[in-house]
Amino acid sequence: MLTMTTTTLRKGLETIARAFGYRLLRLLFHNESATAPLNAATCRKILLCRYDRIGDMIVTTPVINLLREMLPDAEIHVLASPRNFSLLAHDHRVAKVYGFDGTQKPLRALLALFVPPLRSLMRYERYDAVFSLVFHKTTMAGLVVNILTGATPIKIGIAHPTRTALYSTLFNLLLPVEFERETMAELQVRLVCAAFGWEYSKELVRYGVELSEVHTTCAKETLRAFHHHQSDSTQKIVFYNCSAGAPARQWSLRRNQECLCLLMERFPSAHFLLNTAPQDRSLGEALHTVFPMKTTLLPVSRDLLDVCALVQHVDAVFTPETSIVHIATMYRKPLVALYSRLSYAVEWLPFGDFPFRIVLTDGEEPIESIAPKDAAMAFGEVFGETLD
Repeated sequence: MLTMTTTTLRKGLETIARAFGYRLLRLLFHNESATAPLNAATCRKILLCRYDRIGDMIVTTPVINLLREMLPDAEIHVLASPRNFSLLAHDHRVAKVYGFDGTQKPLRALLALFVPPLRSLMRYERYDAVFSLVFHKTTMAGLVVNILTGATPIKIGIAHPTRTALYSTLFNLLLPVEFERETMAELQVRLVCAAFGWEYSKELVRYGVELSEVHTTCAKETLRAFHHHQSDSTQKIVFYNCSAGAPARQWSLRRNQECLCLLMERFPSAHFLLNTAPQDRSLGEALHTVFPMKTTLLPVSRDLLDVCALVQHVDAVFTPETSIVHIATMYRKPLVALYSRLSYAVEWLPFGDFPFRIVLTDGEEPIESIAPKDAAMAFGEVFGETLD
């Protein structure tokens, strides 16, 4: 009884503190309610907030394409993170890219918003509309857009079923988004269409990053060197990604070795390009040592566009849950991806009509629990006709 009373009291105090905090924010930010559709003709400068991970930026490229097509005279700016900033380095659709690391701890992230000259530069832009596309941690997202852009722009976010009144303190326009039904790329395009009153269709969801000639040439030279050293010019190339950024989302050396052995038996004409993050280099080296004739260990590149350029030219992709899924989706490459139910969500699935399979853990276990034979079977289902 005492525990229940304590818990109830704590929740009550949190509710009161939240309500008081939002009242204070309402006085500070002065966000007046706006209604959709927005007047597209008056939106001359638009900011997209995507200050999180690599895959998040890739699934936001359809929004950039849509705005560029529908509002050709508007300036598009993006608030990116150090992780995904380079994806827009050569993008002529985007006028400016600002950097902010939203993946750090909340207090540190908030303090970083006041570090010169970011806040003064972004307030100087006087945006007409700001889209908060970081859908989790809505309060933090609202604080980011208000601190950085001030009271001038119309700030657009997602409506929460039970907290719309609270979040209206931080946003001028809140629009409903139905999670667990569509991918993140679709949800974001729907949000922008709803804001401007445009009719939504799946055909509007078009991925794409802009590659420089250097990236394209580098990828072609890598593949040309590979073909030069192979006796079979018809050999198919599989981009085999080993890294996922967290131990629970990637396989051990033993699992990778077992899976590659099965794949090589089934597809003797396939060659596997081993891709690793810098911290997983030893894993790639060990796999290449075991399979020196059937694998190539790719050089480590911190430029994400190098990876995009290479994936664009391979025949198939195999990866644990990571941004490589979204890069493969962008180029419609036949794909097998390993997902744990620990972090599985419909929003992060591939989008589009192209061959892919998702291999899931039985329960909320790490990906290590997925048997290589199950992954190899999925690979066979997707790539049987492509690689045989």
